[in-house]
Amino acid sequence: MLAQPIAFETEDLFGKEYKFVAFVNGGGNNQLYKIAALDNRYLAAKCYSGTPADSLERLSREFEALSFLNQHHIASVPQALFCHHEKRYALYEWLSGSRIVDPEIKDIDATVAFIAELQALSKLDQAKNLRIAKDAKLSGASVVEEITWRLDRLLQLEPKDENLQSFLNKSLMPAIADVIHWSKKIYQQQNLSFERELAFAQQTLSPSDFGFHNALRKDDHSISFLDFEYFGWDDPAIMLSAFLWHPAMNLSFDLKQSFVSGAVKVFAEDQSFNSRLQALFPLMGLIWCLIILNEFIPEIWKRRVASGYYSENEKLGIQLKQLKKSEDYLMNVKNSMEKFPYEM
Repeated sequence: MLAQPIAFETEDLFGKEYKFVAFVNGGGNNQLYKIAALDNRYLAAKCYSGTPADSLERLSREFEALSFLNQHHIASVPQALFCHHEKRYALYEWLSGSRIVDPEIKDIDATVAFIAELQALSKLDQAKNLRIAKDAKLSGASVVEEITWRLDRLLQLEPKDENLQSFLNKSLMPAIADVIHWSKKIYQQQNLSFERELAFAQQTLSPSDFGFHNALRKDDHSISFLDFEYFGWDDPAIMLSAFLWHPAMNLSFDLKQSFVSGAVKVFAEDQSFNSRLQALFPLMGLIWCLIILNEFIPEIWKRRVASGYYSENEKLGIQLKQLKKSEDYLMNVKNSMEKFPYEM
């Protein structure tokens, strides 16, 4: 069952320049409406939910990002048309198409091309006015901070889940210590600072939550990238690592290798990029080991059930499934320390 749309008067919110407003879907962060305007265009009305401060921040960040990309003629994102900060909604170009369930090599090529466009825009003086990414990680130490926070949240859960706590204490925590030590060693060998933030000149503009789970194959078979609520400056090695680890994408090894081969060329001028990617990749894998376990967190589980994503009687089975997935991820993390899995 979809979440109910927020209450509003359509004439008050959108004026009278439309034929109809249809609720499309809901989610934890926004609600989407399809509008048929009087000029026969379709528009997407995105209403940002959550606390006023958080929803306004996500709205302004996304609208600012897309406006900047539109201004510089980036064709692979929707047009930003209008936003209302007080009522926390924005109007965007409506894109017709389908989700990318089984990516192909041409989709990887389009993704690398988009990264190259973002990197080129990062060199512009105008880009300097844009914010850092919402969840930017500009040092190895900042990645460790997130790992520690996510781990502590799981360790403090009451009542204790025996299977979860056993995995955390006997498997994940020792691995975290090993990976942090290993990553710091890579930084040290390359005369890099694990604690100091990456120089601005080495940062790139990043969608942050980046992948085919936030993309659409349009009717003309081109790709548009969606969801720029966390857009901003970040370490490109973080952007690539998050893309490669994200569990929502069905990518073969060969497609991931093609992505790495193409993306590494984009950042070839950054002399420490390959070393940072190698050192940060297992750390980012640990973050995903922990994110996968979110179904054990009561407030997150309640949101899943309330949205209709799960039913309450699935809880035990889903948690066991996620625990197994986290164990598999952890094995891949350990293997990635022995050898970075992709040629650079």
